[in-house]
Amino acid sequence: MAKKSRKKRSIYSPYLDEIKDLLNKGHTSTDIYKKLKLKYNLNAHYM
Repeated sequence: MAKKSRKKRSIYSPYLDEIKDLLNKGHTSTDIYKKLKLKYNLNAHYM
């Protein structure tokens, strides 16, 4: 099978459910970013 366009969002996928969950609880995106950054030690580049 031929490769389709590369997925650029693959980095997000492990965190998507968690982000949605936090958003549903009323956190702002900034809060979530800080939480995930601390939890997973992410570079800002990925967010």
